[in-house]
Amino acid sequence: MKVTSINQRKDGNFNIQDACGKNYAAKRILCAVEPNLMASIFKKLIPKKTDLGKAIASDAFQAHPGIKFIIGYDKAYWKEDLFTGMCVVLGGKKVITECQGVPLTVSFDATCNVDNTFPKLSGIICGKVAQEWIDIPTHVLQEQLLQTLADLVGKSWPKDGVQYFKMKAWAGEKAAMASTLFSIGNMRHLHLLRKPQMDEKLFFAGTATANKFVFNMAGGAGAGQRAAAQIIKAIKPETFSVNNMEHFLSY
Repeated sequence: MKVTSINQRKDGNFNIQDACGKNYAAKRILCAVEPNLMASIFKKLIPKKTDLGKAIASDAFQAHPGIKFIIGYDKAYWKEDLFTGMCVVLGGKKVITECQGVPLTVSFDATCNVDNTFPKLSGIICGKVAQEWIDIPTHVLQEQLLQTLADLVGKSWPKDGVQYFKMKAWAGEKAAMASTLFSIGNMRHLHLLRKPQMDEKLFFAGTATANKFVFNMAGGAGAGQRAAAQIIKAIKPETFSVNNMEHFLSY
């Protein structure tokens, strides 16, 4: 069901309409979509004076395109040089005219010891950096990314030892479009989605709202348990003890 509009009635309940024109009535709503999509759905519904309303009004949940990459090497050169493979870059020097910084936000060791495949480095280019680089020809982006890694370690192996290179721009995926995960600086508002809103009538779930393992499958499952517990508590407060509720709120 694709929801097209949600309105609150005078009695506090909700009218929901889907893309087929069907109408539904609900006392409570649980939303588990991407935060940027949630903002577009509830922008007119959530009071602007609340913290969540202010965050939505300021486009705090605006999503950005993300570019993910994975590089396979013939051996784990970074371990030989006593590196972990993990690095974080905020900006960096200007390497091409069209972009202000280098094409890298974070990288990490993605080697899987189970399937005995090539040692791998993986990472993400996100935020404004991704917005600048997403329209740059792939071969230029790849060349500059490898050069950035080489500059960081002071060695040539990031370029010379490459066995394969794969890159995915998530902005091209219709199902994903963009993600709050790639919105550097905006994740500080996600804690607002962990709390019931509108007098415990509106609840949020989804991996972006998790306390643990955020943006992972485990985080999504835990956030679902937390939201379910919050709804049950709103309906029957006597259902949970303080300790039990604290357990679910930790997800």
